[in-house]
Amino acid sequence: GYLPLDELLESWRREGWQEHRAARRQLIPEVAGLMRRLHGYRQAHNALHAKHIFVHPGKCHACLIDLEKMRPRLTRRQAMLRDLDTLNRRTFRISRSDRLRFLLAYLEKPRVDDEVRRVWRALVAIRARKERRKEEKGP
Repeated sequence: GYLPLDELLESWRREGWQEHRAARRQLIPEVAGLMRRLHGYRQAHNALHAKHIFVHPGKCHACLIDLEKMRPRLTRRQAMLRDLDTLNRRTFRISRSDRLRFLLAYLEKPRVDDEVRRVWRALVAIRARKERRKEEKGP
């Protein structure tokens, strides 16, 4: 009954995002909690794509696969930024609202505060830096 998150997201996109609003609101905290637990041990998945997160839509449960690239980081923050940047860049068609809901759930915050803003800005900066590097390399 488990599906890769990318397949589930694609089916929701085809059927209409609004049709699955309640399911998204249940699943976001589950996936965020899974990542928070992993990073709490200062472990980074290092290849975190939506296809590596398997979810059970009915039970609202999530687990990770392809852990062979998982490595320890010096800090929880390093693990978090590494994986959340990859997940953010590799997960298409997710609204900014759902991305913010994920970050709030990950950080266990009821609303945006200074810590959430700092993490959001750090993720935006990482993405911008990677895009600049990619442009500098050229085709």
